[in-house]
Amino acid sequence: MPTSLFQSPHPVRRRIGSIALILIGCSLYSIAIVLFIIPSQMMMGGVTGISLIINRLIGFPVGILIAIINIPLFLAGFKSMGRDFFIGSLIGMFFSSVLIDVYKALLPAMPEIVSDRLLASVLGGALSGVGLGLVMAAGASTGGTDIVALLLNKKAEGISLGRLILISDIIIVLVGVIILRDYMAALYTGVMMYASAAVLDGVIYGVNIASVVLIITSKPEEITSAVIETLERGVTILPAKGGYTNRDTNVLLCSLGRRQLGLLKRIIRQADPDAFFIVQEAKEVIGLGFKKLV
Repeated sequence: MPTSLFQSPHPVRRRIGSIALILIGCSLYSIAIVLFIIPSQMMMGGVTGISLIINRLIGFPVGILIAIINIPLFLAGFKSMGRDFFIGSLIGMFFSSVLIDVYKALLPAMPEIVSDRLLASVLGGALSGVGLGLVMAAGASTGGTDIVALLLNKKAEGISLGRLILISDIIIVLVGVIILRDYMAALYTGVMMYASAAVLDGVIYGVNIASVVLIITSKPEEITSAVIETLERGVTILPAKGGYTNRDTNVLLCSLGRRQLGLLKRIIRQADPDAFFIVQEAKEVIGLGFKKLV
């Protein structure tokens, strides 16, 4: 979970900023549901997904359903959530519940877009991803299965929180498919959820995803000098020992932008063709040369 914006040297100002961010995020999330997801009859995970299923069956307002289902979850998860996360999530749940029903009454329909379910799933997923990303960036959530997963995680520590949320979302979507017998909606929902997750990561971690490289080499000085001079990136030299050869060696640790990866490979090839290196994706790098810690 991203660091809460409530934690700041200027608590009053930051709390106002957090609430504003949550409100904007909930507004975008609600617009995505009202304009794209509900009219194209797609499904979702979490409490919103349960509410959409009930809405399609009996027509009860989605926003009110979200609030009704969330209230006992918040009461059950109060002690496990932490004060800041609880308050932020309560605000997020309230705003999203109210705005969904308000926008449902006020916003005009968009039949040209909704008639194309693939386009609606992409737009709905992207917009909801931006909204949820802003809410999470404020250190909050919109409630729902996040709370259930948090409670279950206490009982089943061997399963990660993210996996519990994914499992619960899949179960809700499958139940919706069985009850509503809309199998095509499940496919478009998959597209929508993928778009939402991709955009959400971009909002939380930024679009400038970096690479972290581990280089095992017998010529650490040459590679280090070339990286510092050519790429203007720092390098950390870690002493190591080969498990197979039992020889002392060095591992270089370097973070760099993805566009610099090709040049780094050229540097390694020229300095030590026998070097062994591993490239990993880093969603967020904080420090000198990258993003500042705020």
